Order: sequence, then structure tokens, then C-alpha cells
Amino acid sequence: MTNIEVATAQLVHADPATLLTDRNNRRELRLDAQFLASIAESGVLVPIVAVRTADDTLRVRMGHRRTAAAVTAKLATVPVYVVGNEATGDDAEIDRLISQWSENEHRTGYIEAERLDNIEQLSLLGVSADQIAKRMKIERPTVDAALTIANNTAARDRLENTSLTLDQAAAFAEFEDDTDALDRLENGLRFGRLDHEIQRQRDAKELSAKRAAAAQPLIELGFRNLDRRPNYGDTTAVRLDYLIDAAGDAANDETIDPAHLAVFMEHSDGYAIIETGEPVDEDAIDFEADEDGEPEDGLHHPRAIANTDLWEPVYYCTDLAAAQLHRRDGRGNTTAATGETNEQREKRLAAHRQVIDNNKAWNSAETVRLQWLTTYLARKTAPKGSAAFVADTLAHRRGIIGGFKVGRTINALLGTEDTVEGYRSTPGIAALIAKATEGRAQVLVLAEILAAHEAVTGKHVWRNRDENTVAYLRYLESIGYSLSEIETTACTVGH
Repeated sequence: MTNIEVATAQLVHADPATLLTDRNNRRELRLDAQFLASIAESGVLVPIVAVRTADDTLRVRMGHRRTAAAVTAKLATVPVYVVGNEATGDDAEIDRLISQWSENEHRTGYIEAERLDNIEQLSLLGVSADQIAKRMKIERPTVDAALTIANNTAARDRLENTSLTLDQAAAFAEFEDDTDALDRLENGLRFGRLDHEIQRQRDAKELSAKRAAAAQPLIELGFRNLDRRPNYGDTTAVRLDYLIDAAGDAANDETIDPAHLAVFMEHSDGYAIIETGEPVDEDAIDFEADEDGEPEDGLHHPRAIANTDLWEPVYYCTDLAAAQLHRRDGRGNTTAATGETNEQREKRLAAHRQVIDNNKAWNSAETVRLQWLTTYLARKTAPKGSAAFVADTLAHRRGIIGGFKVGRTINALLGTEDTVEGYRSTPGIAALIAKATEGRAQVLVLAEILAAHEAVTGKHVWRNRDENTVAYLRYLESIGYSLSEIETTACTVGH
């Protein structure tokens, strides 16, 4: 039995600024940008519930967030369902607390399949993807994912019967023609690393397209492009430098008909001068230079350098008989050039390829990690334990705070840009701090510390243990981030 003096309930339209909102069991209203935009565009769709006070004003019982958003949007009126006159005393206060708790605590949002249904129905009614995103206040990639699932029976069934998000389910549709990629996604799902595996497969797909483009000049000469590196024991594609001709001379791609040859473009990460595109050796870059300083004589500043793809053709014979070639011998004799057997060379090359593959895995994990951090740091209050992590960093790892790339990493995580004053530039976080609440300011402090860690974390850490990185990744894991396999390796290497 509610403690409201019974009176005839009525629906009225009232100026939201006149509604009393002084009794609410929420500490913060948490008026996020999407909610505010929705109220500004569509108004208050669900009536605010209120009671009439003794002096004939209306006091909100349910709908404090809607009221505050309506005031922010400067709406002239909002619908208010007046359920009766306000009662007084302890029983009335107990009733208010319980009813507000029930109204908020037991509210259930849409499940992913229901979000899909809504987006699909709007699309069928002729609403464009851009308009769906705008009017539903969701990201365009999420709309695209939903429309992909809507046209794919297998992906839809997967969404209906699992706890996947729209983006995750759409990834299975994205790779439906690649059985190897699907197996890897299933494995990622099984071990709680699906987002990491999705990114790895997308990176691999992008790299495959780049490989084909790099091989195009050779394809035009008649060589067949190999998208995957043949195994050492593959008899249908034998590495050319393991072969000799009838005279016993080393096989040469320039003297063999390209019709009998294929090429695999070996990839590695490199550096190039941004202005000219000229490749630069890693040793010619002064990574210790200050952001606004000058590099050592003869070296390049990192700000003038960009990552680039390096490609080296490796030739394979696809028809030994037609090319009149054969292996050096079946016992793996040493070659005059290197003094190692084919098997020894293959082991050395396999180790080198493992380094390349792990570096690629790290790059994929970095993409997922930065996306996760960007979303996480949009929160209004800092997580439990963050103060201890910040204090520990300041006590034991203070040197990373002003390191190279910290400023640009802060901007990347918070979606800000540098502000320039005279000859100095300041990360955009300063403007956010100036208008932040106490809770949000603590999040921004955490963001600066996390950006400092991220800026000094790189591909080297999976081979050589770095205690800064271990502390950083383990902290992220403690607040909900799922480590990828290569990130786990970085935390355990050397132990």
C-alpha cells in the first residue's frame, strides 16, 4: 500500500523548471550526452511521475533524469502524471525510497537481439543507416553490424543463442567464407578473447590485400602470388633457394620461366620519412628526443617518421620437373653460401617469422586495448583501487610521466587535441580538468597515468620482461580488460 493521499490521477503538461527534484535516492543523475541529445530531439516520451505538495507544486517521484535533461534542453513543457497528493511522515519517506529503488533497480534494457529487431525494422521502413544512428543515438558501426546480421541467417542465429554483442556477431558474418578465420574466432570466443581475435583477423585480411598489391608488379610478369607461406615440407611449392639446376648451380628466379614459379611477399614493419617516404633504419631514429626538442646529430626525430610496410619477395617453384630443378639433396647438406643445412636455415627463418607474427599480434592487441581504454575512460568516477595504482606509479615509475608520446596518447584516449600557447602545446586534457566534477577529475588523473604507461609499452615487451608493462597490463585486467594471448606472454616472459 503506497503512502500517497488518494486523489484523482491526472496527466498534465508542466514547465520542467518548476518541478521539485529535491528528493531522489540517486547520488548523481549521470546525464550522458546520448540521453541529453535524445531528450533535446524527441522530448520526454514517458511521463514523469509526481505528487502534488501542500503548496500546490509538483514534486518528482520518478523521472529526475528526464526532468534535469528537459531543463538542460530548455523544453517549454513535459508530460507529468500526477498520481496524488504528497503524504508526510516516516511512512511516506519509506514509501518514496522503496518506490524509487524499484523503478530504477528493476528496469531492464534491450537485449542485443531486440536492438537488432528495432534497427532492422527502421531499415525496412526506408530509414537510412545514418539516420538510424542519429535518431537512435548509437554509433554508425553498430547500425552497420546490425544490418549485416539481419541479412545473414547464421549470424542471426548466433546472436539469438549467445551473449554476443551486435559487433561480435557481425564479425562471424564478415569472415563466413574463411573457415580458418572462423575457427580462430571460435577459439577466441572459447577463451574469452574474441575481440582480440576479431582484430587479428581483420589485420590479417588487410595485410593480405597489401601483400597482393605489393606482388602486383611480379604478377604482371607471370608469377603467381601466394597469400600464405608454404610449409617447409610442401612438395607443391618449394623454396627456390633450396633448389639447384641440372648443372648443380643455385636456382635463379631470373632464368626460370615465371609460369613455374610463385612468389610470397614477406612482410616486416619498418620506418619511413613522412615527407619523402624514404625508408629509414631503426637505428637512425632518436627515440630519446623530447617531443619538442631536436634529435642527436645524424639522427631523425620520431615526429618526422612514420611506420611503413616493407616487402621482400621469396620465390617458390611450383613444378620442379617442368623447371628442371631438384633439391640440393635429401640429406640437407650445407650450402656454400651460409654453411647451414636447409633444416637449420628453416628453423632460423621460422624463429624470425615467429617474431614477425608476435609483433603483428601485439599491434592487433594494441588496437583493441586502446579502443577499450577510450570507452572505459569516458566514465564519471574512477574505479576502486585506481588511487593506489596512481600512487604506485608516481612512487616507483615517475620517469614515464613526461615521456615521449604521452601527450598524444592522452589525446587519443580522451578524444582531445593539443592547445597551442606561444611555442608550447598542451594536451587537451587541461580543458577537461577545468570543468570536471571531483569524480571525473579522478578519472582524468587515471587517464594521464594510463597514457604514460601506454606510451612506453611496445612490441619489445613480449620478448624482454618490462615490470612497468606488467604492472600496467595486470591493472587493466583487474578493472575488466581481457588480456590477449600476446599480452599474457608479456606478463609472464622471464618467469
